[in-house]
Amino acid sequence: MGCTGSELFCEDFEDMEVDAVPGTPWLPLAEYCANSTDFSTGVTSELFHGGGKAFKATNDRPPNCRLSAPFPETDDFWLRVFIYWEPSVSFDAKEILAIDLHPSSGLNTDDPAVRFGTRSKEPCTASAGPQITLIGFAGGERTGCNGTVIEPKDDWYCFEAHVTQTSNLTVKTYIENAGFTYESSGKAPTETIATDSAPTGKVNHVRIGFFTHDGTGSGAVYLDDLAIATTRLGCGNPVSP
Repeated sequence: MGCTGSELFCEDFEDMEVDAVPGTPWLPLAEYCANSTDFSTGVTSELFHGGGKAFKATNDRPPNCRLSAPFPETDDFWLRVFIYWEPSVSFDAKEILAIDLHPSSGLNTDDPAVRFGTRSKEPCTASAGPQITLIGFAGGERTGCNGTVIEPKDDWYCFEAHVTQTSNLTVKTYIENAGFTYESSGKAPTETIATDSAPTGKVNHVRIGFFTHDGTGSGAVYLDDLAIATTRLGCGNPVSP
């Protein structure tokens, strides 16, 4: 998909060295993260969506060992990324994600954050599937899932999120251009997931890596053609490997 220069943030990993942890604009990882044998993060040429490189994360890692990068704070923006989960990755009985958004106060911690992924544990056991979780913001956790679409594995798929934060923080997501209605235990279906009030800090960082709520995630996830813009970027024509 490439970068046009008009985006708030754009990363296709084409200028990054293969097998290295991505550098600027990504913030440096702690020494422990770089030297760990339990998980790995780096640029790869073995599988990619566009160009000849992508980002690869293997096995679950703690929050401070996922890569974060800042982008200009804005009240209304779109995120677009292509994601590929290896077939061996399990979505069962867990919350699992490869990308989230957070304010400056969420750096190196689990929250506050806007989490995107798949959830098959409470409150989504009856609607397991694509997830939004707003965690660590005023008013408590807000989670919604959609059980009609299972995020694909062994293939690239296009993920989009539309975020507004003029007052309260409101989020809607799309997979392959399809938007979702969200459900959770004891809550009425809703078109968006939102906080009750304005957060004290606005979302201004994107974070990538392999995360599960219980640290049991294994296998690999790939991300490519990540962009954030003030208008919807769209998915183009995703290419299967």
